Amino acid sequence: MRRLLVVLLVCLWGVVCVAQTQNAVVKRNTYLRKGPSSADEKILLLKAGDELELVELEASDNYYHVRTLDGEEGYAYSKNVTVKQAAEKIRTDLAAPSGQPSEEFSSTWEKPAPKKTTFHGQEGDCPWNGDNSDSGTFVNKNRADTAENDGVQYHDVTWAAIAKLNYPVAKPLRKNWTPDQIAEITPFEGEAIRTIGYIVAFKPQSGGSGEGTNCHFNAPADTDTHMALVEGVGEAEKTSVVVEFTPRFLKAHPNWKKSKLSPWINSDSPVRISGWLMLDPDHRNHLNRFRSTLWEIHPITKIEVWQDNTWVNLDTLK
Repeated sequence: MRRLLVVLLVCLWGVVCVAQTQNAVVKRNTYLRKGPSSADEKILLLKAGDELELVELEASDNYYHVRTLDGEEGYAYSKNVTVKQAAEKIRTDLAAPSGQPSEEFSSTWEKPAPKKTTFHGQEGDCPWNGDNSDSGTFVNKNRADTAENDGVQYHDVTWAAIAKLNYPVAKPLRKNWTPDQIAEITPFEGEAIRTIGYIVAFKPQSGGSGEGTNCHFNAPADTDTHMALVEGVGEAEKTSVVVEFTPRFLKAHPNWKKSKLSPWINSDSPVRISGWLMLDPDHRNHLNRFRSTLWEIHPITKIEVWQDNTWVNLDTLK
């Protein structure tokens, strides 16, 4: 009996330990050190996206005592680490005003034809088909309409519904796809959707040679802005769904900038993104590095942030 009691106590202790285990993720490169100070010896370089286990739940001198997946134990600077915490449950009616978010897409949802416009930017004019290198993709990326203007409703979907939606293994340019490959995405692409998640990256696609969709312009005001939206607090960018706003929409939404969104980037406060479902075949090499799927919300037509227990349109923030 005594032996059984000891075993039960050990098992109970194990359950408690598992329940108290808390994980974290590295949000920017930082060193694992032997002690909680920048003067302590470096053990190894932790890279953004690396998963960690907290040995102690509270930071000491701005350092977390952590353990890597390989079993290395040490200290990581707290400002370079995001602790995964249970996200506050958001009421269903706030998360999805139209009702319970759908866990899958329907081929019967409306798919209005994209509105084609020419963008008048700082670097010149860019038509709806960009540099015309892949007009079948660019017509969706550069659409200028919203669900409200098209008289259709946004369909509330879970983040996972986007992440798990199938798509073909195909060439980077849609103009080189087979009819069967096009047919696989046609039932869903162009649907107006809304979902919630957490932003872990904000990347204007400026600089360099630019993208064909934006006529190779490279000024921030003339290019797309890529954001990584993850399902849970502290998850890595490689697990994300990409959501992007375009210069056509940025022009009408001056608050869509990093300085306004910064309280919701790498935080435990969610955002709600509305826009058009689109597949971007050109970034297969980014899978499992900067995204988990080629499906995107692109372009974004509305950004809302969770503030004071309600959704607030980013456009209205002072």
